[in-house]
Amino acid sequence: MKKVENLQYLLFVKILKIKMIKKNIIKIKFLKRLFIKFKLFIFLLRLLFTKQKKIRFLLFDTLHLKQFFDQDNWQDILVNHPKNKPISNLKNISNETALLIPGRLRCWEKSKELIYSIAEKNKVFIMTDNSDKKIINDINHKNIVAINIDNSIYKESHNKIPNLVLSQFFKLKCVINEIYKFEKLNSFFFKNFIKIRTDFYYYNSENLMNMTRENNENYLFSQSDLHFSGRREFFLPLKNFYEFAEWSYLNDFHNLKYMPVNPTQIINSDPGSTRFAWLKFPKKIVETLDTRPSSEYLHQKINKNYEDALKYKYDEKDEFKLTGAADYPPTEQSFASYLNLLGVPCKTHLKFLGFIMNNPDKQKMKIEWGNQYRSEMENLRKKDN
Repeated sequence: MKKVENLQYLLFVKILKIKMIKKNIIKIKFLKRLFIKFKLFIFLLRLLFTKQKKIRFLLFDTLHLKQFFDQDNWQDILVNHPKNKPISNLKNISNETALLIPGRLRCWEKSKELIYSIAEKNKVFIMTDNSDKKIINDINHKNIVAINIDNSIYKESHNKIPNLVLSQFFKLKCVINEIYKFEKLNSFFFKNFIKIRTDFYYYNSENLMNMTRENNENYLFSQSDLHFSGRREFFLPLKNFYEFAEWSYLNDFHNLKYMPVNPTQIINSDPGSTRFAWLKFPKKIVETLDTRPSSEYLHQKINKNYEDALKYKYDEKDEFKLTGAADYPPTEQSFASYLNLLGVPCKTHLKFLGFIMNNPDKQKMKIEWGNQYRSEMENLRKKDN
């Protein structure tokens, strides 16, 4: 009899526990629903008191889910197939900086995690062409402005470029135009700018958007024409670089015996920041006829003979150190010459350490660009003769 009573008691206790659990579950569900309704109410209030042009951004904020990806290990770097590490610590990143990617989105699968992580706190402006049509169509982020130049107002002018190697600089000009439009539309001005490439592996990708040096030093930070960053007064003059590069290309300027060089810009710049060692100098100033001396060597000689370099006047009897790229469209040399004549001092930055990732297609394109250039320059010289 006692056993039966004990069993009944235990059964009764279990039933009570089950009822209590059910009540708690109902309460939790009720609270969850209440919380969801409260969040929806707050969201609707935000929409109610928000300007129309920002409503779309708020909607995307709600729907956007940030993805986290595994980082590659050191073995991936050794085989030259890395992925740029996404920036995980966004506390020190400011939305005062715009990221520019003018040109082909090569190695996009290896770099998109980095680009998307940067876009969490910064505006990203991309200008590419039909070659990246699929990638452009797949990009869906509130802070990424991706433009296909072949479907834009710039298409006709882009098709008239004399050599495809100049395309990236025409796209740089166009993407800066789009930034101006964005600033005017939003009554907002970016303080800093950085231009990068998607086919470059950045060892210090976590510091790419750290603008401490840019904010405190009066330089353009660069590694030739690969990537560069700076405050707007140092960066935005590059909008007009395409016209200079096209003019130099069409007139075969880099094969002239001599073009003026600003020695002050060179001694105020870091060796390696641009290809100023590929410019033309009188032998009596740089003490060599080597077409590609090291930047350190040339920097040292300009420092040593600065007064003579500053006062130098062209004499056709003088010997000259010639260019470092006689048979290829001189983009890096033109970039160095443009900044040199503008007097923009350039510095190197640890954030740009890295290497170009494997890209067999680019090597093939380089050969095509080189062949086209040699053919055009040969025809140009025949006309001159």
